Amino acid sequence: SKKISCASKKISCASKKISCASKKISCALLRSAVLLRLLLALGVVTCGSGAAVEWAAGPADGGADLLVARAIANTTLLPSVANGYLGTFIGAPALYVSGLFNGRNWTTPSHRALIPSFLNANVSCPEAAPAHAPVYALNIANASFTQSVFCRIGVHDVPVHMRWYAHRSRRSLLVLEVVVDNARNDKEVAIKLVANPGTSQDVSFRALRKHTDYTLLSGQIEEPEERRSQAVSVGVAYSTLPDVIEVSGGDVETVTFLMAVRTTIQGDSQYPAVDALQDLEGAIAAKHSLFHEHQQEWQKIWGEGGFEVGGNVELAAVVNSSMYWLLSSARADWPWSLSPGSLASNGYNGHSFWDCETWMFPPLLLTHPIVARSLLEYRHRHTAGAALKALSYRGEMCNASAPPAPLLSSFGGVASRGGGGGIAGCGYEGLMFPWESAFTGNEVCPIAGSTCWFEQHISGDVAFAVWQYYEASGDELWRRSVGFPLVAGIAKFWASRVSGGPHSFSIAGVIPPDEYAYNVTNSAYTNAVARFSLLTALEWGEELGIALPSEWASIANGLPIPFDRERGIHLEYDGYTNDTIKQADVILLGFPLMVPMQQSRRKNDLIFYSEVTDPNGPAMTWSMTAVGYLEIVRDEPSAFAKAAYYFERSFANAQKPFLVWTETPTGGTVNFITGVGGFLQGVAFGYGGLRLRAGVLCFGAAHLLPNSTSLVMRGINYHGASLDVSMDASGERTFSVTKAGPNQLVLCSQEGQLLLLPGSPLVLSSEVPANVTVGACSW
Repeated sequence: SKKISCASKKISCASKKISCASKKISCALLRSAVLLRLLLALGVVTCGSGAAVEWAAGPADGGADLLVARAIANTTLLPSVANGYLGTFIGAPALYVSGLFNGRNWTTPSHRALIPSFLNANVSCPEAAPAHAPVYALNIANASFTQSVFCRIGVHDVPVHMRWYAHRSRRSLLVLEVVVDNARNDKEVAIKLVANPGTSQDVSFRALRKHTDYTLLSGQIEEPEERRSQAVSVGVAYSTLPDVIEVSGGDVETVTFLMAVRTTIQGDSQYPAVDALQDLEGAIAAKHSLFHEHQQEWQKIWGEGGFEVGGNVELAAVVNSSMYWLLSSARADWPWSLSPGSLASNGYNGHSFWDCETWMFPPLLLTHPIVARSLLEYRHRHTAGAALKALSYRGEMCNASAPPAPLLSSFGGVASRGGGGGIAGCGYEGLMFPWESAFTGNEVCPIAGSTCWFEQHISGDVAFAVWQYYEASGDELWRRSVGFPLVAGIAKFWASRVSGGPHSFSIAGVIPPDEYAYNVTNSAYTNAVARFSLLTALEWGEELGIALPSEWASIANGLPIPFDRERGIHLEYDGYTNDTIKQADVILLGFPLMVPMQQSRRKNDLIFYSEVTDPNGPAMTWSMTAVGYLEIVRDEPSAFAKAAYYFERSFANAQKPFLVWTETPTGGTVNFITGVGGFLQGVAFGYGGLRLRAGVLCFGAAHLLPNSTSLVMRGINYHGASLDVSMDASGERTFSVTKAGPNQLVLCSQEGQLLLLPGSPLVLSSEVPANVTVGACSW
């Protein structure tokens, strides 16, 4: 129980776990009218009787579901509100739409097009009623942010609340609700409203209509990504924000302001200004139910799956907010990719990198597979750019003395093989996905960056994600129509990219995940994903009855993974000594790639590379190090403490009070959801013991997260079924089917083959490995 003191009076309240409809977010919270009134008196949260404000109220300093602050020391770390289509940071004059870019390929370069955020505003109290004790709150459960100020008028406060949210079901809509609670005063109050929407250099807007209540804008991006690519049009309709909100004494006034955005991006609108206005008008008509709609949609999303941590509110808050950052940046009905800086920023120009498939995709695949599938649909829709990039390179067949390098005159889609200075017959084949991708799918990495030309493992990363989706879903139609063409195209690229033969091959001129290395040969990671792509394509081709070149097997088996026998470690690349590395590289062989190796070698790799990794590098390195140490705990008891140490480091960049991630401990891109993805993988694949293998979902030895009392992996999706896996300090792990799939799931363990049926939980020791598969166990 918690004791809350209010004006020297102590009120004891029994703490409860809140389950918002089907959503379960781990945090001891109490929701009741009594507590709301108590918190109002305390000044922690406030709401008037006429305000459409619902709170899941936690401790005074926040909780795992509600993050509260009374002062903002760094405004660059304010959170975002987003819905997978549009997003904005609180206090920022910019709003971004996923897939909307401006700028010419890799020269300008292409970057997220800024739309002025017409709902970026603040309030100020009357001069005779200064503000005091502001409160800021990010409500993860309903994906909203509230800023409350209190205007002192006489002996009473007039609370003024501003709540922003990007409507989840009405995806074009950004909402700002302003509630002025003048119920305890008998005099009229006038609250000033100051707007700061910013301006755009990316979209040339013109006003189509200026109404008393709204403005309608139409515009077009200034510069398409390619000369012949679409110049996207944008329509914006937004409410007029008054200079003053006047509220009579004894009244509570709620004013709703709206902003609707539509574009001519495929799947959005043919007439964006018309549709934006219709969206605005529809929202005005439904303004009293808008937040309820939004809240219900988020409850459904949370109900689909997630991770619950018990007994450690601070860690649970990092888990919950991390899921929010990912889910608010993507959606199933808008197949665009994820960028390292989330949807709400122009970090890394809003481009898609390997970060999406390698770091952010796996947690979504487990809990929200339809959203994960939309990320792969982005790659499938942009294969033309991948084929063009492959053709833009000159290979050894052009000039045996020259390393592979792009034909700059043809890069970015200006010309193809044989044109613009290229030599007919040169270039690679298949699908070579760009290191940075935006609107067209062509390479848009700024020309000054060497990673653009040499960091090529991304194609293998895409192939691995495609394989993961198929193994998790079992969707044969998708594999034949989407997955196989992608994997086979990537394999074709690798087959044309290698040199040597007939039994020994190499890949020269690359940058591995460790971006401190440059123009190296036989990157262990690059060769591993290339080998994986080739062998997966061959395996799928055989299963689907599609013939592929038999020499691909020789290429795959002939690609080396450099190894130092004296030290017993895998080398990052040919000739590597002990140079400082930027981030996780060789340790990724063990996970996520699951390259077979002796446990002693896995241990040696972890020890060696953790000591030479830049301590100021990106956070996702440490989550993978933690996963690795948890793999070897059984034979190396000291590894458990090391895993905990590195796991703690993996979320050190989640900055308080709203747990917004920075790229490095000292700064970098905000909000860095690449780190978010790595951290969540540490939860599921590290402590949760999950592994997705061919034909089976494996549950290895599992452990509670540091300083916690329980872990629930809820809504784990496998072949259309949904599975909850929970464990606590008792050392038992419970498997519960919450939704049956089209095929019977079985649990395979040392106790035999057990049917997994809805309503019939199965309990095993958390130390006992178990596999979930379809049909029957394969011993």
